[in-house]
Amino acid sequence: MLACARRLIDGHEGIRAGGWPQLTGQSTELLGKTLGIIGVGHIGLEVAKRAHAFGMQMLYYDVVAPLEELELDLRLKRAELRDLLEQSDVVTVHVPLFESTRGLIGADELKLLKRGAILVNTSRGPVVDNAALAEAANEGRIVAGIDVFDPEPPPEDHPLRSASNVVLSPHVAGTTRESVIRMMGAAFENLKRFARGDAVVDIVNGVTGP
Repeated sequence: MLACARRLIDGHEGIRAGGWPQLTGQSTELLGKTLGIIGVGHIGLEVAKRAHAFGMQMLYYDVVAPLEELELDLRLKRAELRDLLEQSDVVTVHVPLFESTRGLIGADELKLLKRGAILVNTSRGPVVDNAALAEAANEGRIVAGIDVFDPEPPPEDHPLRSASNVVLSPHVAGTTRESVIRMMGAAFENLKRFARGDAVVDIVNGVTGP
């Protein structure tokens, strides 16, 4: 989000190439902007906490019940997907990949975004139509920050690899040195729970014990 808003990659690559890019007035602040969060699970809520610190107004869309307590604490406001897309300056996607979320953001949804809006996808590649996203970015309608692709890794002719106005990363948004250590610790703790006959935690397939 920050790299897109402040055009950090443009500046970096320009200096690497021997230039001194004049980006004055071409970047934007997050302060006071509207952030639309699609999916408010653990990750979406952590994003909301950080956006709150930036002084952003926040809309959220999710199929779960309204998050009334968090709406008060973080100034979150529930919205329908269309309204969120139309009103947000930045949209960040945090939904799991189900058949119901495949292609959730397609060409029609991208046309609802404000011109110059930022779209960040750190969920799963197929949630966003990659070809439609590349077209919108190449036309200068939006800026995108993309950590996930369809497929992965993206082939040489993948439309996002050569698109303008995009910041790309190789599906590493959640894999820091510290996060890997935490994941390993959680796995070992579950092994110990299983060996003791206790229920294991953070399970996604419904099996919680021996």
